[in-house]
Amino acid sequence: MWKEESILKKEMAKSQETFANSRGELLIDTFEPLIPKEKKTQKEVFTFNLRWKKLMLLVAVWAAFLILQVIKNDLVACSTWYWVFTVAQFPATLAVFGFECVKLYKESKKRKSLGNTESVCEATIN
Repeated sequence: MWKEESILKKEMAKSQETFANSRGELLIDTFEPLIPKEKKTQKEVFTFNLRWKKLMLLVAVWAAFLILQVIKNDLVACSTWYWVFTVAQFPATLAVFGFECVKLYKESKKRKSLGNTESVCEATIN
C-alpha cells in the first residue's frame, strides 16, 4: 500500500512540475518581452495621448462663439444684425458636428471592413 502511495505522490509532484495545465496550455510565471519597453516621462505620455487636431477644432469653435457673442453684445437687442449673429452660431455648430459624425462613420466603416469589431468610441451601450 505504501509503495502505491509513494508512486502516486511522485507522479503528482511530476505533474505539478510541468509547465502545462490539464488543458495543455503553457504556464509561464515570468517572461521577458522581446522588445524592451521605452521609459517615457509624464510630459511625453501626456503630449502623445493628447489629440491635437480635435483640441484645435474645439478651440476654434469656442473662439468663433466668443467672437459672435462679443459682436452681438454691442448690438441693439432684437435688431436684424442681432438675430443674424445669434442664428450664425447654429450653422457653425452643425458644421463641426457633421464633420465629426462623418469622420467617426468613416473610421467605423474602415475598422469593420478590416474585421475589427471594436467600436470607434469609448462609450458602449450594454
